[in-house]
Amino acid sequence: MTRRNSIRITILLTIAVFSMTVTFAQITMPEFQRTETRGGAVRPDVDGAVIAAMVSEVCFNSTVASAASGGCIVTDFQREVITRRIAHYTFKVRFGPGPYDVFGLHRIVKEAFPFHPSRVRDGILILHGDLLGFEGGFLGNLRTPDARADHALPVYLAQRGVDVWGIDQGWTLVPVEETDVSWAEGWGFDKELDQLGLALGVARAVRGATGSGAGPISLLGWSRGAQVVLAQANAETQLPAHDRNVSGYVYADVSTKFTDPAVKQASCGDYDTVLDIIAAGDFADPTGQLFVSLGALAAADPLGDSPIFPGFTNETAALFIGSVPFGTATAPNYHLCAGEFDVDGLPFGLQYTDEQLLYHWLTGASPYEPVQILADGESLGCDRDDPPWDDHWSEITAPILYLEAAGGAGGDFGYQTLPYIPNAAITELIIQLYPDEDRALDYGHVDIWTADNAPKLVWRPILTWIRHNR
Repeated sequence: MTRRNSIRITILLTIAVFSMTVTFAQITMPEFQRTETRGGAVRPDVDGAVIAAMVSEVCFNSTVASAASGGCIVTDFQREVITRRIAHYTFKVRFGPGPYDVFGLHRIVKEAFPFHPSRVRDGILILHGDLLGFEGGFLGNLRTPDARADHALPVYLAQRGVDVWGIDQGWTLVPVEETDVSWAEGWGFDKELDQLGLALGVARAVRGATGSGAGPISLLGWSRGAQVVLAQANAETQLPAHDRNVSGYVYADVSTKFTDPAVKQASCGDYDTVLDIIAAGDFADPTGQLFVSLGALAAADPLGDSPIFPGFTNETAALFIGSVPFGTATAPNYHLCAGEFDVDGLPFGLQYTDEQLLYHWLTGASPYEPVQILADGESLGCDRDDPPWDDHWSEITAPILYLEAAGGAGGDFGYQTLPYIPNAAITELIIQLYPDEDRALDYGHVDIWTADNAPKLVWRPILTWIRHNR
């Protein structure tokens, strides 16, 4: 492994928790023809043609230039049944001329009957972080043999009457066969928020057309997605209330800004490292491919010798990546899942998440991620170049649920972001099962979505917060 590749992997695994964008796509909500069924309920069929019509209107009224001028194209509309009365709709939206100017949308919702979503008052859109898209990050259970279909936050919420949406940012859809990574040059926060703004508009439009109302919905961001959530909140402060897409924000497990000068200085060092990688012409980070290989080998041949980490078995290699803290100055105890360790400090299992679920979660990683996203995020923590995405944080008054895993990406310094949002209505949900000095063993960054006790400790409070902040 070259030094540059080693630096790149280290940056993504340990520091890839700090970035955001803010080119906000203001949406004027369109009116749609609605179909009345018996009893007067608004229940149009949801199919590709209906979705395409709604997406076209949303793009036409957006401020994303490529979407408004060229229109948007809907492809790959699909529906699958997850559990009884819970359906998973997916489709892709092409919004520009670039080869990867396309994002994916998911909707997980109760149905009255097939292709007829139930009317549900509460809605939320979930934004992934680094490495994995929505399905990879939040529906790993569906790829795991013998895992319960309902052991996933989106399904849990849908079963309890929440209309759940998820976005796959365009870079998560780039195939591993792609060898020309020039598409990733300059792909930073502005492009991320262009897609998010369109996705929020489409979600609201479809909800309105299927009888659930077209009002603002909640927005959950995890890891880097949590930083994008604050960028979205920053942008919405500059809009009239009737133009805002989001009613409240879930900021899930990340550190963005720092009050401690030493930690801030460390963030500037990380920022410079990422800028050097870009200057060398490395625009796309392939760390997701490492995750896929580790997970696939551990799932298929756990006791076999690891070709990636000599001296480890495939299982130990995956558990090492999954449970050993990455140990940087900005996130010293950050790990994915709480592990169990032998006397030599090597992991042999997990405390709260099933090992097979971790292995299959790893296989959901995307092949590439633009390095510019890392640079934009690090610029917020360093704050040397005066990034624009926090200019109006003092004007944020919307409700925010601050979610922290004690051993996660926000466990050490996530709280230092909160003083920069002094006027928001913040509710704190901190999952800590060990004393401070044992954060390296505590609830991890991925545990909040995969652990056996996550429904009780994490998902139920999120549901309560959504209902309370309608």
